[in-house]
Formats: sequence, C-alpha cells, structure tokens
Amino acid sequence: AVIDKFAERGLRSLAVAYQEVPDGKKESQGRPWQFVGLMPLFDPPRHDSAETIRRALDLGVNVKMIT
Repeated sequence: AVIDKFAERGLRSLAVAYQEVPDGKKESQGRPWQFVGLMPLFDPPRHDSAETIRRALDLGVNVKMIT
C-alpha cells in the first residue's frame, strides 16, 4: 500500500535493510537481513533522454523502455 501511494505521486520506492556479520568478514553468511523501511525517490527523466533514445534508434538499436 505504501509503495502504491508513492507511485501515485510519481515516486519510486527503495527498500532499506541491514545485516549483522558478527565476525566482520564479507565471506561470512551473517545474520538474516532486517527490513528497516521504505524511502521515496524522485527520479525524473534526464533532460537529454529523448535525444539519447533518438540517436540509439538512428544507430539501429532496438530500444525498450520499462516503467
């Protein structure tokens, strides 16, 4: 429901979590991840997006956009 409310306002959602690794080694499995919360992100299209896509199409690139 929170993610839907963010999306209605044109925002993306970023989940935040942490994991404790008691021995401090990145190779260690560590404890289970703990969900902290969600953060809204405003991520507008870049000003040059349309031009970049046009150039890619002109070069024969098959452009797919996922929103």
